[in-house]
Amino acid sequence: MKKRVLASSILFSLTLVACGGSSSNDPADNADLQGTWVDVCEVDGEDSTRTEFSFTGNKMTQAFVTYLNTTNCDNDLTITLGIDNTYEVDGSTTTLVDGSTAKNVNVVYGQAYYVGSDLVTAVLDSQGTSVAEIAASQGLGDIDNIPLAALGIEQEELYSIYRVSGDQLFSGDTDSGLSGNTPESRLNTLDTVDVLTRL
Repeated sequence: MKKRVLASSILFSLTLVACGGSSSNDPADNADLQGTWVDVCEVDGEDSTRTEFSFTGNKMTQAFVTYLNTTNCDNDLTITLGIDNTYEVDGSTTTLVDGSTAKNVNVVYGQAYYVGSDLVTAVLDSQGTSVAEIAASQGLGDIDNIPLAALGIEQEELYSIYRVSGDQLFSGDTDSGLSGNTPESRLNTLDTVDVLTRL
């Protein structure tokens, strides 16, 4: 494994931004979200990437995982860009164009960080470097506290919608023309392309 492969993987992960999620003060409102949801595995040269959303209570972790030297998202050689968020589902809904409804969800973005799997850490250590050093060479000083602006997230909160249908999670479409940065500009269209599947 070469440093340039890791560096390009880190840069690729930085360009990914995902939105969505939810939870509430009433556990019944967000029970359908609990657990881990993933998008499709995408090939990036010799590597692969996948986004994972984990919901526990009112906590949501977004993990942009790069699997190195595999095209199947199936090994332990990973670098993860994570964002720890909180979310609220209060039981309210939004009526969509087709007359159906979707649950409202309010996300508060938290801290972002980079972490390598134990195997990545060991390999880099044997090469005399680390994820932190590679990230620093790309302009990221503190991999435990990455500014959200460096990830293209300019807002602190996202007002969105979601719907769970079987083992699929549909979230608000950020390409709908609404920003989602205020309750009045809440995303109001479900994304039918980037659909998550329960893991």
